Amino acid sequence: MGPLQAAFQTGGGFATYPQLCAEGATSRSLRRLVCDGRILRLRRGVYALPGASGSGMVAVRLGARLAGVSAAESFGLWGGWDERLTVCAPKNSSTAGRPAPARGAVIGELGPRVHSTDDPRDSAWCWRVALDRCLLQTLRWSDEETAIAVVDTALTAKVIDRESSSPAPNICRERARSSVVRGQGQRPASSRSSASESNRRGCS
Repeated sequence: MGPLQAAFQTGGGFATYPQLCAEGATSRSLRRLVCDGRILRLRRGVYALPGASGSGMVAVRLGARLAGVSAAESFGLWGGWDERLTVCAPKNSSTAGRPAPARGAVIGELGPRVHSTDDPRDSAWCWRVALDRCLLQTLRWSDEETAIAVVDTALTAKVIDRESSSPAPNICRERARSSVVRGQGQRPASSRSSASESNRRGCS
């Protein structure tokens, strides 16, 4: 596919019609590639390589994009224990309100849980939201343990850093500190006194 291959690689296995045309594709050449099975036409104006993310294909075919923990997993981060997809679609999308399938499920099964909060300004990926946005979504939509684990893996993998302009690490650290404080406040008195006694012995 030559230059078209580069467009798909840049897009994580997905590309839009304008992106492919910018690399020299035409409607006729794309139809030929689809007929040959070399690329897939997921919906009007969006194509993918056969080996692209199955979860991403589900989202695109529904007119949505991977979001929250599902987007985080597509970036190689912790994706939580919930096997259902999380996607976001434009407001008033017909996909809203559908229950969610397992990741990678084929179209025809129950559709994903949809958040009607997609932002057209977030246009870097046609099949998933941007990393910074997916982290913030995870902090809003997921339980505390999952949210902290996702952001922690992002920091460990250095896809974001502690000096990043992203607010996600700071928000997550505040949530983690709040969780620790609550946990200490709820610890039984006997446990606190035992810990205090242990500390005294360690200092003696």
